[in-house]
Amino acid sequence: LDEAEGYLREVVALSPNDFGAQFTLGEVLLALGRPGEAIEPINEGLRVAPRVGQGYVLFGDAYAGSGDPVRAINAYGQAIQNQAPALEVWIKIAQVHEQSQDWTRAEGAYRKALEEDGSSFEARFNLGQMLSRQDRLEEAIGEFEEVLLAASRPFVVHCNLGDLFERKGDLNRAVEHYREGVKTQAPPPDIVDRLAWILATQEEDALRNGLEALELATYAVQATQGAYPHLFEGLAAAQAETGAFDEALKSQERAIAGYGESVPEAAKQRLESYRARRPLRQARGRL
Repeated sequence: LDEAEGYLREVVALSPNDFGAQFTLGEVLLALGRPGEAIEPINEGLRVAPRVGQGYVLFGDAYAGSGDPVRAINAYGQAIQNQAPALEVWIKIAQVHEQSQDWTRAEGAYRKALEEDGSSFEARFNLGQMLSRQDRLEEAIGEFEEVLLAASRPFVVHCNLGDLFERKGDLNRAVEHYREGVKTQAPPPDIVDRLAWILATQEEDALRNGLEALELATYAVQATQGAYPHLFEGLAAAQAETGAFDEALKSQERAIAGYGESVPEAAKQRLESYRARRPLRQARGRL
């Protein structure tokens, strides 16, 4: 990219009316994380070619990256008026509103994107995540279930659905989706841990599976190189569920050491439970 920038600056110096080069220079600067610098060449390109919609998309990206949401949205509006791909632009408008936590306008923009293409994975997935962050769980579940039908990477959608059902307290559905979510070459350790925790600790016998929990919890610890104390707690719970209480004590002690001076009271209680050779039992999941 640095080399590309150098060549493009030579081109626009020789031919400042080459709007394609100006726009490409702007794109390169955006890719280099320099949105403020990207504004000038994009503006020069639009001076020469004021009807090119993609130039306004780049303008919007530059202003969004520079922390100017009002100008970003105005530029995106100009992009739509000049025949830029509306689906892409409405998604960008929604993301700018999200960054400002203007949830109503963000949702409206995602809905506009879905009017352009109801099968858009990006629009529906992002909408589902936004609804989830607002604790609108049922609506978020509906969006993710809809997007699951066309998802090229379904494990990502299953992870989100597992999270939503766990937050609702429907652990059977959470386990169903988490199991699908970890069916990938390198599953997210936090999702693996949540599934392991449910399988190791549930009061409902039919939900528990100690051996599966142990395999999952071991992976979560190894995949993160033992960096997170709460993952050792997950490993300890799984070990206790399989009857390996000595190992559970060691794992729980390592978790407590990892917390430093901020040891949760629940972690201390779990240590005593394993010392008494009692596996952990609870009605809720990890959350």
